[in-house]
Amino acid sequence: MKPKQIEADIENCHKIKIGFTKKLMTKDGDAYEEKALKDITKRKFMNDIRPPNYWNFIEDGEPEDRVQHVLRYNAKPTDAYEDGRVQIILTAIEEIGMSL
Repeated sequence: MKPKQIEADIENCHKIKIGFTKKLMTKDGDAYEEKALKDITKRKFMNDIRPPNYWNFIEDGEPEDRVQHVLRYNAKPTDAYEDGRVQIILTAIEEIGMSL
């Protein structure tokens, strides 16, 4: 899959999850949906400046108001940690997977 397709799939999954959660809520469903859609916009902004350009983003405010970290289509941990530690872990995971 290409990165843009992965990005679109992740965003679509988030929107489906928001819709299901809203339907299950007995009250404040519209407020939940509004906040969740704002979080998607915030997350897009944060994802553009994350590794290798920015790491450990800390958002101020109450825990329930913070944007949750989710899977990113453009995450490249090997670019953020150039000392090779991530590659060692990925190699070990690959070797474990090959022996299953």
